[in-house]
Amino acid sequence: MPTNPDEYVAHGSFKVTEPVFGDLDGDGTEEAVLVTYLNGGGTGRFSHISVYAIRDGKETVIGGIPGGDRGDGGIDDVKLQGKVLIVFRMMSMADDGACCPSKLQHERWSWNGSSFVEDEAARTMSDFGNK
Repeated sequence: MPTNPDEYVAHGSFKVTEPVFGDLDGDGTEEAVLVTYLNGGGTGRFSHISVYAIRDGKETVIGGIPGGDRGDGGIDDVKLQGKVLIVFRMMSMADDGACCPSKLQHERWSWNGSSFVEDEAARTMSDFGNK
């Protein structure tokens, strides 16, 4: 999880978060939710969520949730509430710099049998740093 969304990384970096486990697809076994962050060596920091399951004895990506770049939809954190994946997305408002989001968008994503879909009507916002 980024601690300073505007931090410059001269040589780039790639980070994978610790997995969050839960039975998101209702099959009785837990899936692993991982967030990846890619910084190619400049000020951009791109994120993505992947959900893994064991299928036929092998790790398989069953779905994903797109991220973004820092204050333009980048992923700040994920949590599970039962079978719902709660995504905290960094959002810059009109008066914010591209580096410095002031809001977190809270999203609710669920498995529909073939992919993850967001309940867009359930979106809420909070000040960055207040989940």
